[in-house]
Amino acid sequence: MAETTSNRDIAAFISRIMNINATLPGMGGASAGITGTTSPAAPTVDRLKKVVIEFATECRKNPQSNTAGRLAEEAEGLLSVLQSMSVISGSDCDNLVLILHGLRHTDS
Repeated sequence: MAETTSNRDIAAFISRIMNINATLPGMGGASAGITGTTSPAAPTVDRLKKVVIEFATECRKNPQSNTAGRLAEEAEGLLSVLQSMSVISGSDCDNLVLILHGLRHTDS
């Protein structure tokens, strides 16, 4: 039963990360079409999404592995970068980091 809860928690975390968008302020999703560019944060958001998918895969196998730890540290760094770029708020960053580390320490 704990594993089902853990998988649900991982899925909820992935969903929150996948909802992070790197758009230019005030332009919504139209920024690329109107200005011909994307936000400077776009590569960081894309990297975060990739790292979180890798983390989730590793975390489902062994949440306390060195690989899961390395990926969690990278994700935390990317979240901090996105906070500094005003893509996510400080409270969102802190909350996501707490969830990220909580997933590593969940008993499965």
